[in-house]
Amino acid sequence: MSGFTAVQSRSDPWLDDGNVVLQVDGHLFRVHRSVLAEHSTIFKDMFSIAKSGTDEIYDGQPLVELQGDDHRDMRHYLCASYHFDKSITWGLGVAAFPQFEGVLRVSHKYGALGLRRSALHQLLHEVSKDFPFMLLPIREFLLFETDGYPLAVLKAVFTLACDVDIPWLLPNVAYYLLAYNGFELCGSQTWMGRERNLDGVSLALLIEARTRIHATWPYDIFTRTTTRCQGGQPCFDARLKLDSPELREGMNPPTETWEESVLLLGEAIDNKHALPGTDTASRMQAYGKNIQQHLKSRPLHVLLNVPPTIPVEEYTVTPVGRVMVAALLALKKLYFISVHPALRRLWPFDDAAWPKILRWTEYFAPFYSYHTAANLPLPKDEATGHLIMLASLGITQCIASLPKAQAADLLLSSDNNALSSVIVLWLHWSRVTKSPLVEIMYTYEPVMSCPSTFRAVWSSLEPEVAKDVIGTRLLTSVGGKHKHIFRAGAAHLRALLAHGPSANDELKNHILLIEEITCKYPVNSRTFPACYMAALIAVVNARLTNTPGAAKVWVMAVVMILRLCCRGDHAKFLAIEHGIFPTLVRLRRLREEDCDEPHFLNPGENIQRHFGEILELVADMMSYPRALRGFHAHEAAIPSVSYRKDEEAILTIAKRRYALLDRAEEDWARWETCCNPNVC
Repeated sequence: MSGFTAVQSRSDPWLDDGNVVLQVDGHLFRVHRSVLAEHSTIFKDMFSIAKSGTDEIYDGQPLVELQGDDHRDMRHYLCASYHFDKSITWGLGVAAFPQFEGVLRVSHKYGALGLRRSALHQLLHEVSKDFPFMLLPIREFLLFETDGYPLAVLKAVFTLACDVDIPWLLPNVAYYLLAYNGFELCGSQTWMGRERNLDGVSLALLIEARTRIHATWPYDIFTRTTTRCQGGQPCFDARLKLDSPELREGMNPPTETWEESVLLLGEAIDNKHALPGTDTASRMQAYGKNIQQHLKSRPLHVLLNVPPTIPVEEYTVTPVGRVMVAALLALKKLYFISVHPALRRLWPFDDAAWPKILRWTEYFAPFYSYHTAANLPLPKDEATGHLIMLASLGITQCIASLPKAQAADLLLSSDNNALSSVIVLWLHWSRVTKSPLVEIMYTYEPVMSCPSTFRAVWSSLEPEVAKDVIGTRLLTSVGGKHKHIFRAGAAHLRALLAHGPSANDELKNHILLIEEITCKYPVNSRTFPACYMAALIAVVNARLTNTPGAAKVWVMAVVMILRLCCRGDHAKFLAIEHGIFPTLVRLRRLREEDCDEPHFLNPGENIQRHFGEILELVADMMSYPRALRGFHAHEAAIPSVSYRKDEEAILTIAKRRYALLDRAEEDWARWETCCNPNVC
């Protein structure tokens, strides 16, 4: 066993029923392949191409040696992987940094996007609480200088941000690193059991920036010791008197503007965990009090005004226009937190405000049925365009959560285009968001915001009204072509699937929603595209575990596959061509491990019966050359297990008939020449 001699000890997690052993930095972890593959594309590919019989073995299980990882990072990552479906218990404060560091380093390296986003989302709260990194005016920065944050902590956060690509964190951390001189920056410090050092490129940039700041600012009035003052405002005033009146005037702190009030309100709403308190009630009280303080200046009431008459593309490039978009985002967040009983008093508007607020979403996002992804009226700045779409969706989601009668009145009104906007965005979401988003925007969940809002709008209307109004507008928007609706649905399923286990509920609900929309559509080669069947089967394969969150998803996908196959031979062909048979074989073995029926199935529903019904439909298609070719293309993916009678029968028929088909195609040229004198 090459490389095994360095192993010193077993480490948690060590699970007795695990089926793979990871060797990391002299430590062993016994875990499950399925859990590793569920979160990480790298591990999934690694296990899919692994050759049996070539693995090193430890304790009866394959041994995988991972190079370049720290065992402490891997331990935090594995623990987070096993708790992701439930809820990761993140630590609090500076002491939790090793947990964030471990999860982020390993998830970044191995492509575990769901865990990475969860860690980043929590890190935002911790940064605002224990690592505030708020940019002070230069006078305060130079006055307090290195009293702010320990150098080792700053180096740890800075190197982590560089190593795992968190660009939004770098400017603020670098700002505080500039308070240290070059000698201190070049030194080495230990924190949380690790040496914290900066690389050569970072050192050069920081030292150059520090030199330029001190060369252009009379900072010595804040650092000289001859004044003997002890700090605070009196000391600050005394130091200012040492210099010119012009300097004093230029350094007076400005009063808070409306723009700052909006941005500070948004930060206060986001910083739910950044306030003191020993229990939930006291923390919630402090949270509400902090937001109430920022609402005193009524920063969101500007949304009751009429939008400007200038073109939106000119307005959005101005600072005021961008802050108005931020106000819409803050309003959405304020509305949903005010649902909490302890925070209801925070909501500053009555029902009459919604039509006025909708005027702003119509102004910023005038999306109508004739718009395509290519001609949506969005600003050229991509980041602003994404925020406008998220703001429009957020306000629409607020509307959809109102009582049904009120929501229907607002959504169906001819005075606004809220319904048209959400329909157009749902149809084209995968294309308008195809460019990589800034990492920090994931706090707004852009992947799930559109499908969840669309589903909320659909559910806010009576079923028949939703089918009549939304269903008709959907078809009108795509020129009556059913296949485009299926394609949009497939794009959303794949996007949600890539979002990781945190999207399981939305994934299941969206499969059901697409079924409601398309249940009356014809299923044939002109109306039903292969991508939708491929997406459903991909969902089943990606969520192939018995955990409740994942099982709900694949059960729903299996039911939809069965219903589609019952609606036409074209769907059966597509299911076979995308590997439904090997998927069903694996599903059956998975269910044999857990004999109990999923508790969430409808009364009388039996998932094993669904498997059998799909297999019967597959068997019926084994007389068609197209089905035989599609079946043969996935033959290598069929698991090598003990087959049931119906599975064995399908395999036997498929192999025999494909051999006949192959022989017939090989001999066809000779037969064609013999039987047709005109062929020479």
